[in-house]
Amino acid sequence: MVYLVTGGTGFIGSYLVRDLLAEGNDVVTLQRSSATPLLKELIPFEKMQHLVFIQGTIADNGLLNETIKKYHPEIIVHFGWSMIPECDNDISLALQTNVIGTHNVFKAALFFKLKRVVWSASNTAINNLGKYFNNNLIDDSRGLYCPPNFYAATKALGEIMARQYTQNHDIDIITLRFPRVYGPGKNSGGGAAFTNLIKEFALNNPITIQGGDSSQAYLYVEDSALVTLKACNVSSTKNKLFNPHVGRNYNGWELAEILEEINPQAKITVLPGKIPYDMPETDTSPCRIELGFIPQYSLKEGIRKFANYFRKKNNLSLF
Repeated sequence: MVYLVTGGTGFIGSYLVRDLLAEGNDVVTLQRSSATPLLKELIPFEKMQHLVFIQGTIADNGLLNETIKKYHPEIIVHFGWSMIPECDNDISLALQTNVIGTHNVFKAALFFKLKRVVWSASNTAINNLGKYFNNNLIDDSRGLYCPPNFYAATKALGEIMARQYTQNHDIDIITLRFPRVYGPGKNSGGGAAFTNLIKEFALNNPITIQGGDSSQAYLYVEDSALVTLKACNVSSTKNKLFNPHVGRNYNGWELAEILEEINPQAKITVLPGKIPYDMPETDTSPCRIELGFIPQYSLKEGIRKFANYFRKKNNLSLF
């Protein structure tokens, strides 16, 4: 198959492109950057002949349509987003990329009668909703949102647009509402602070976890690529919105316990209180039942692998 991946040289996109190529597919990527160091690190040279780079923006509807007409993809995976802090610092750019660009993708998929769109939403769109539902599982059918910033607001609007397209038009859009996705290559955006936390932990430096009472769902980056592949390959689904993560949320105190299990000598301080991101619990059973997705990495094993990535780079013995 031929896939078009917007944001294909970004964090999750690079891992997905690697896995799509490994399956024998041809991939066209459309994004603002050229090949990134992460992409070059992940993809063997011999696979590059099956990869086409298009530099541009999905806000350019003409470029998007010309790319589809030229390469004839069957599926679009839409990961091309303006991230934090850029998104909140340049709202005009965020509107063009995250809102107009996402609409362009959905509209193009409808016009060219593509098989499917799989795109990356974010659990930040439902941030803090848990306190209104006594921390019970959020019922996604209600379409409730509580975005704490402009980035999250554009993700919420993306969900609304996807729902409108699937209800009113003959188009299959699968929404993956990602939690905190972490792993090698996450060096910017909202997850950069978590990367630095794990790096300092891996190097045996003291770390401080802010807002110990806030909870978050997690997914290792390899699993984010895996669930995306599952969403691309599934024949059909009853649900169109999925919440992929390791199965439950973890607060700062629980995160510290996991880190101490990995390295009992770790120097960890947890500060009580809440931070702006305090995610509600979401149901992962549709991922398991309809997509056949079971995370390959628990939070403990994902963090261990991520920490060992930094330890190996610094010639330290592995955890």
